[in-house]
Amino acid sequence: MVNHNWPLLAKLLAIIAHRRLNHVYRAAFCLDGTEDNLVVAVFGNDDYASSDRCHHDVESFREALTETGNDELGFSVSPDGESWVLLTRPDLARNQTYAAKVFQVEMLKESLDDFVEGTFNPFLPPVRPVKSPAFSQSRD
Repeated sequence: MVNHNWPLLAKLLAIIAHRRLNHVYRAAFCLDGTEDNLVVAVFGNDDYASSDRCHHDVESFREALTETGNDELGFSVSPDGESWVLLTRPDLARNQTYAAKVFQVEMLKESLDDFVEGTFNPFLPPVRPVKSPAFSQSRD
């Protein structure tokens, strides 16, 4: 069995996100996609250390992930505090049926999509303004 140093990997990915992906606001991608070991990385370049709003959003998301049956493997911030990385994996062993496993993975994907798009917490306004079709139509 391979032992992983998830916090160290999160730290390295935070540095990479800051240096090489600083043009990306937030994103999520799969590090390992096998059925037995689905590992997802989520990162942001949204000034984590100095933005109370960003800090609150990320901490709320981390809490929500663990409450919905996902394991946090590692979390780290780049040395300057601007970028952050979260490594997570769904705890699929807790599900007794294949349908339950699929449902949990689909819910994780939806949560990741909502968080990356800035619409995760419905009680707070979006982090980035969402373009509304009502306002983008010209008035003739």
